[in-house]
Amino acid sequence: MKCVGRYIVIGIAAMSLAGCAEGSSPELEVYNGLEKVVAQEKQFADQQKPLADLEQQENAIYDQIIELGIKDKKKIKNKAQKAQQLLDERESKLQKEEKSISASQKQFEATEPKIQKLEDGKAKEEALELSSLMKKRYKAYQSLHDAYLHSIELDRQLYTLFEKDNVKLENLETQIASINATYKEVEKKKETFNTLTADYNKAKEDFYNKTKLKVKNNEDK
Repeated sequence: MKCVGRYIVIGIAAMSLAGCAEGSSPELEVYNGLEKVVAQEKQFADQQKPLADLEQQENAIYDQIIELGIKDKKKIKNKAQKAQQLLDERESKLQKEEKSISASQKQFEATEPKIQKLEDGKAKEEALELSSLMKKRYKAYQSLHDAYLHSIELDRQLYTLFEKDNVKLENLETQIASINATYKEVEKKKETFNTLTADYNKAKEDFYNKTKLKVKNNEDK
């Protein structure tokens, strides 16, 4: 039995000013920078459900292939080719996701100098904490991305085996075992990324609470 994939992962929370903020301040500049980071990750967030849907479609095809056994090689080949197309789509979504995270990271790096200009000691301490968490989050994302991309390649190799006329059952079992081991690793990396994202969201809220800015979570009703 082949394990399912890793989606969905959570994104960073957007927060907005509760009122109009006039003029400029180090706190406001950091706020503007951090919320631009959120905007850069919109495309990342937009890929989550489509990726999950593609995984479900591919796994459904895998189940159909297993049910066919060796009874109809032509049908198996057709379904394997359809699965390969879904893998191509997943890779395309993953590229968009990675591009979004890369833009987010560049924006965050542009915001970091503003954190150093904060005058309030407690606010600056909270801002430095969220900065540390975000750096760990970016690193965790890259690890997750690489592992997930590797899992797609292993899936691709599996469907290539299904297309062969005289594939050995032993080869299929070995490939499926490799895929399952990889997806377990992906799941661990996903949990790490999601935890860091949640921690960052909390740290950002704590930072805003230490400033004079009045902000609200956009998900609050």
